[in-house]
Amino acid sequence: MLFYILSGILAILIVLRALKTRSFNEKSYLYLYLVLYGSLFGDRFFLIKDGPSWHESFLEILFIFGILWFSVEWAWKSFSQWRTQTRPLRELKKRQGPFHEIVTASKLISQAKMGALIILERATSLEPWCQKGIRLDAKLSQELLFSVFTPPGALHDGAAIIRNACISACGVIVPLTKSPRFPKELGTRHRAAVGFSETCDALCLVVSEETGCFSLADRGTLFYDIPFEKLAEFLEQALRFRLDKNQPSVRTLEV
Repeated sequence: MLFYILSGILAILIVLRALKTRSFNEKSYLYLYLVLYGSLFGDRFFLIKDGPSWHESFLEILFIFGILWFSVEWAWKSFSQWRTQTRPLRELKKRQGPFHEIVTASKLISQAKMGALIILERATSLEPWCQKGIRLDAKLSQELLFSVFTPPGALHDGAAIIRNACISACGVIVPLTKSPRFPKELGTRHRAAVGFSETCDALCLVVSEETGCFSLADRGTLFYDIPFEKLAEFLEQALRFRLDKNQPSVRTLEV
């Protein structure tokens, strides 16, 4: 009975891994494993049903090893992906890395009485939008981001899109929200930030040219007049999709 349970578990693990992977080479070796263990199962069930006890013990050990191998490999890959995805957030807490560069550049832009619209990619790819602007594909730095939004340069109008720790494109024109409840005192950048956040899961950071205040637009909700001391905290929560709409420390607008 133990043999059949182990073989079933191993077959399920292999099939699940094969369905989730996109690489043809990885799929090939997973299906090869499936054929190998299937042949061992057939050998045990059809050919030597009444074989020696050592053979049954050997097959059980082999299937246990297979389960452990796939379980450990899956756990390690999941842990590696988690480390990769959360690395920028850990760097932000340590005041280093690409998101810290964005926070610092935003402060410099605010102090210089300039405006900015910075779009941060999350799950949805923003490559189609990058093609509509001026391509940069440059490594993100606070100096470069500050210079992008410094007038009268050709790049300061429109939005800058951040992907994979790079400034992928600048001067991107994004749709404005059409909500009639949008406050008239907020400018075009805020309206564009909310409008773009309504179309995808991207996070939009706005630096107001008039007031120097910071705002975040997240899936149709605008969190505005964020104090600079809380900007890094808000940014981290938003990137984790954990930004609460009922924030007591800032004004929130749902359109």
